[in-house]
Amino acid sequence: MMDVTIPFKAKNENYFDIDTKEIEITGSFNNENILSGTISNFNAKSRSETSDTISLSQVEGISTGTAATLAATCSSPSNTWTIEYDTKITLQTGGISFSFPTSIDMPCVAVSSSGNPSDFECEGQTPV
Repeated sequence: MMDVTIPFKAKNENYFDIDTKEIEITGSFNNENILSGTISNFNAKSRSETSDTISLSQVEGISTGTAATLAATCSSPSNTWTIEYDTKITLQTGGISFSFPTSIDMPCVAVSSSGNPSDFECEGQTPV
């Protein structure tokens, strides 16, 4: 199983706290969701930086087509594969939500010919 922990930091320059109801992140490869995770009730303190982490877990039933594409992409351990993250944030007040995309190039490490993401080690969970 591929599990990823992503540290994040929120800088709030307002004079009031910003409370989120939920932060949901999905990670996709080859237009298929392969990772998902949620953190609830995150509070960005006023006039400060607040840090936390969110854990993403591999979703069940990744298609054989996506697995084959990942295996082909990582045919050489020196290659990289790109994971597309979509982050959706829902605020406590008014239920306002917004989302934004992020792409991260991942190194192909400990590659197996199966193409199953659980057979790959993920390193470098830092946006490039």
